[in-house]
Amino acid sequence: MIGTAVPQIVSASERAGEPPPPGRAIVWMAVSVGLAVFPTFFYLPFWGPLLFTSCAVWRWVLERRGAELPGAAAKFGVFALGSGLIFVLGRGDGSTAALAFLVVLVSLKILELRLRRDYIITALLSYFLVLSGFFFNQSLPLAIYTVGALVINTLALAMACGAAAARPSLRLSLALCAQTLPAVILLFIFFPRLEGQFTLFGGGSRMARSGISGELRPGELSRLAENGEIALRVELPAEPVVPQSQMYWRGPVLIQCDGLSWSAGRIAAPSRPPSAPPETGTRPRVVSYRVTVEPHQNRWLFALDRPIASSTKEVQFLENGSVESRVALNRKLLYSLTSRLPTQTLPLPGDLNEPPAGYRQLPRSLSPKVRELAERWRKQAGTEDGIIDAARTYYRNNGFRYSLSPGAYESADPLEEFLFSRRRGFCEHYAASFATLMRTAGIPARVVLGYQGGRPNWMGSHLTVLQSDAHAWTELWLRGRGWVRIDPTAEIAPERLSLGAEDFQALTRFGSMTAAERLQQLFRLRNPTGFRWLVQSVAMTWDTLDHQWNLRVIGYGFDSQSDLLRDLGFGRFGILSGAIGIFAGMAIASGMFAFFLLLRARSGEVSDARASAVQKLYAKFCARVSKAGGPPRAPGEGPLDFAARATAALPSEREGIERVTESYVSLRYGRDNGGPLDHLRAAVRAFRPGRAHRAG
Repeated sequence: MIGTAVPQIVSASERAGEPPPPGRAIVWMAVSVGLAVFPTFFYLPFWGPLLFTSCAVWRWVLERRGAELPGAAAKFGVFALGSGLIFVLGRGDGSTAALAFLVVLVSLKILELRLRRDYIITALLSYFLVLSGFFFNQSLPLAIYTVGALVINTLALAMACGAAAARPSLRLSLALCAQTLPAVILLFIFFPRLEGQFTLFGGGSRMARSGISGELRPGELSRLAENGEIALRVELPAEPVVPQSQMYWRGPVLIQCDGLSWSAGRIAAPSRPPSAPPETGTRPRVVSYRVTVEPHQNRWLFALDRPIASSTKEVQFLENGSVESRVALNRKLLYSLTSRLPTQTLPLPGDLNEPPAGYRQLPRSLSPKVRELAERWRKQAGTEDGIIDAARTYYRNNGFRYSLSPGAYESADPLEEFLFSRRRGFCEHYAASFATLMRTAGIPARVVLGYQGGRPNWMGSHLTVLQSDAHAWTELWLRGRGWVRIDPTAEIAPERLSLGAEDFQALTRFGSMTAAERLQQLFRLRNPTGFRWLVQSVAMTWDTLDHQWNLRVIGYGFDSQSDLLRDLGFGRFGILSGAIGIFAGMAIASGMFAFFLLLRARSGEVSDARASAVQKLYAKFCARVSKAGGPPRAPGEGPLDFAARATAALPSEREGIERVTESYVSLRYGRDNGGPLDHLRAAVRAFRPGRAHRAG
């Protein structure tokens, strides 16, 4: 209603002779549109920012030269160019195409900024454009940036509607934005959330970040060693304590073997989570926690090995002991899990004496040297534990090295090259080769991808797991025990598991120092003082704020709202209550909007009545001036200019003209409406130039 009424009012005022917005308005509008478009540049094809920048520069040059604005043919050419690029160079992503089309429209509006109506339409487009970035990124920095862009856009709108200067317009913009804040908070809390994930035109892929790919090939995980992006954040309880060496965040499970390369093979079927603890051995501890995972466009989730229960509906358990989401993750997801500790030997449901099928497959071509090595272990050891011990001893005593950059394995048989010649690798090399050797020796094996470790945040009491914590380990199926985790990296670089990836990498940079000196340097690095302590504190504080944003705002979904409404006494939040909630939310929003309009209407009635009385009195004064032989007031003529012409024509009435003009200007343009109306009424009543002339 407002969007249709405002242009009609503005158009009518322009037909009445109102001039277009001043030159400073176009500067603020250009800044506002630029701020709105800038976040979208990261998600648009290369030509989108180029088209917008070209149109903005073109409009600026025309404004500087005072030249004519582009005609219909030029604007149609820009529209055809933008639409053609979307159609020809589109990437099949509907959300990106819609965003690109919106940028084309804004570019066109920049070229035709002339009348106030054009400014208002451009501002409305900017409001939508600056919010569209949340379809691709919902981070805290973007939210802060968006608030600032909305304030500037409102300031530009005020300037286009005739505001006198930037500073009072800024105050007005801040006041308007502050007035909408309570409505935004109430709608955010109570407006019903849909169960599941929202996808715009099938988009969201641009939100995906680098991470685990779901396959294991030489170099897949080592490329993440220097990647400091966040993979997930975890809120762990204080008890029971989970040691760093036991923080295995389980992800996809790989079963298709090809030497140093592994893949998922068939997809594991969903199953019920294992709820009963094992009957033998030490009774495991149970830990419950919450995870916020970054979008990665796959379905797998990460759980502390091994998960047994979840209260989140999006989480489903697989028969291989992992968990996954029901849909691909194109947004951050908050989920709750419960896991059993310790997890060194935790069987899954099934016959522990019957080996599972599908976990003995070997590479199509296996080196005779590799086969001979595994056969020798099997003959000499004779038992499963003996084979495992022989393999561990082989890795520990034959010069293997843990390296973040082992180089490419491009020989005809990479597995043989790794095991018998180069012997340098990352965790992926050790997990893949160990699992292949175990299968060759007759033990069912698989590789698990995920993360190991994490850095605690002492300000926010949560754990941050980075992409650089990516890790691979092996699981072996042993009779009577089920699947057992064996991490061959522990034989080569045990510090990697006990310290975590970040501290281990820092430790390796200290070069030829002694072990004691390296640990001392690491202690200083992790316990800084002075400026370094300040920098680390700021980083920890920001990490805490970002985590709380993800937890309280981004993670506020169907389950969180249901819990809140249940705590408020609304009962179970089902389909019926959801429908009621939708109508209730709409009713609350409509009621607040109607109340706001009522207040505005009441205040407007008073101000409009007062303004009408002021205008009538001043019109009566102008009529008396004209009747006395003075000049008639021209359309759009200001009161000071008219007073100057009236005084020149009627010099004897100078005092009365100045008194009426001063009172009118004070009432019409002064702060607090210039005081009472009686002063103007008395001045107009006293102005009787016709009688004075007749008396003369």
